[in-house]
Formats: sequence, C-alpha cells, structure tokens
Amino acid sequence: MLILNYLSFVLSGFFWAHFTKIEADKVFIYEVSPMTQALLGIWYAKRKKIDCYIYVMDLWPENIESITGIKNPLIIGLFSRMVHYIYKNSSKIFTASKSFIGEIKKRKIEEERLVFLPQYAEDFYIPQKSRTNEILLDDRFNLTFAGNIGEAQELNILPDVACVLKQNNLLIRFNIIGDGRYKKQLIKEIELKSISEYFNFIDKKPAKEIPYYLANSDAALISLAKSSVFDKTIPAKTQSYLACGIPIIVSADGEIQEVIKEAKAGFIGDSGDVSQFVTNIRKMICLTEQEKKQLGKNAYQYYQSNFAKEKVFKLLDNYMGEK
Repeated sequence: MLILNYLSFVLSGFFWAHFTKIEADKVFIYEVSPMTQALLGIWYAKRKKIDCYIYVMDLWPENIESITGIKNPLIIGLFSRMVHYIYKNSSKIFTASKSFIGEIKKRKIEEERLVFLPQYAEDFYIPQKSRTNEILLDDRFNLTFAGNIGEAQELNILPDVACVLKQNNLLIRFNIIGDGRYKKQLIKEIELKSISEYFNFIDKKPAKEIPYYLANSDAALISLAKSSVFDKTIPAKTQSYLACGIPIIVSADGEIQEVIKEAKAGFIGDSGDVSQFVTNIRKMICLTEQEKKQLGKNAYQYYQSNFAKEKVFKLLDNYMGEK
C-alpha cells in the first residue's frame, strides 16, 4: 500500500509537471521522505530549462530500508535508480548533514555540486524562563525529551537506564513530551518494571511551547536507534535544544556526537549503551550550577555561530544567485 501511494503521487505529479501553467525562475525541492516527490520538481525544471536545487533531508533508498524494513532487491534497485536520476539532474545538492555528502559522492556526483546546508531552529526557540507546572521543580534531576516517540528514537533504552538509576538511589525524572506509535509500549514496559516514578509523560505540545518546558529541565535528551542511516543524521531537535541554551545528553551514534562534542554542550554515548547513559547522567548531576550554565551557554553560542537562520539563508542565497 505504501509503494502504491508513492507511485500514484508520482503519476499525478507527472501530468502536473508537464501541463501546469505556473512560471518559475528556479525550483527548490525540500526533500523529506518519500523522495519520489522530488521527481515533480526535476521534471518541471527540465521542461522549463531552469535550475533545480534539492535539499536532502533523508538518504534514499537507505532510509526506506531502515524505516519500513523493505529489503526486496528489485524495489530497492528501482528506488536507487530514481535517486541517481534526481541527483544527476539537480543543479546543486544541499545536505542537512555533512555525512550525507560522502554517501552521495559514491554515486559519482561531482563534489562541487554538493553543499552542507544545516537546518536552523525557528525564532521562538530561545532560552526562556519557566512557565509550566507540568515539569516539577523538586529534588529530582529533570532530563527532557521532546518529539516523536517511535522505534527510531530508541526510547526503549530508558526503562533499563531507570532500573540502574533506581538501584543506585539516583533521583531522576525522564520527561517525555510527545506522542507516537511506541508510546503505549514504552509505558507498558515502565509499569512492568515498577519504575513509573522515574517518568513523566506529557501530551504533544505546540512547538512554540517547548522552550518553556526546557526551561524547567536540567538537560535535554537526543536518542536514536543504532543504524547506518541514523548515524549520518543530525536530528532537527538538535538545533532546537542548542538554540534554547540547554545542556544535552546524547544516546546516539555518528555525526550528532561530533556536533555536541564540538559545541562542548553536554555528554555523549553510543546508541543503546545503558552503562554510558547512566555514567553521563551521573556526570551531569555532579556538575555545579555554574558548570551546567556554562554547558547551556556553550550550546547557545554554538547554535548562533553554526545554525542561526540568518547564516543559513545567506549561504542559500549565495548559492542560488541572490547576492
């Protein structure tokens, strides 16, 4: 059914691209899954003989293999040829991760056509003062996760971490903000292990409210499942957390570790590594208030220097010819 949905969109898009009366000077494709949507922009640009730029947020077909579990070589091969066609017909390829550049180069795409264009956080992601009572300010260390609760986020590590923390009488609270198909299963595991006091589930909130929840937190969590795709990804919440000036604990592999290490904004551990996760929580708890504030300050300054909207737009304008 998923494949049929992709194909039906491509079919209708084919007719749109070839018959629309819209006149454009350039085409910019914001590529999130499914990548099939990029074909419309490519076809339109070829018809109009104008430049086509693509911003790659997900690697295909690697992403579809990892997320859907599709392994059929015929299907993956067809998607791979489609991706090659899209890249070959793009004037410039922007990537949301530096690691993507190496993967795309394997398709014999010229390096000068590849540009790292980082994501930015919306303007409302800034350091705020506390304005919520849904995260208690008591004697527990508040570690907050905000976003989708799915298998990709590897939050199934949290019950095991909480069990170790409980054995060592460490007072922690995992604040989980959001929804997702893994949420019910996660709650069930927590109840089975009798560690509910270590968790605080908060329903999904508007993005504009997240900075106020982070203001009530000691640190924010970035967690990803172990995957050859995810280790090349910088989750969008990374920029949001950095912009809010909050210390960060990472339980993920690859490029995200390099970002937080370079920013000096927190502590990092490999995906699924319970022991290192617990160690990083211990280290964060032992920091003085001044040391925690310094990590937050480092995070904010790193965001301003590397991911600020103005810098990203200026880079984009330069490459698209708007000097």
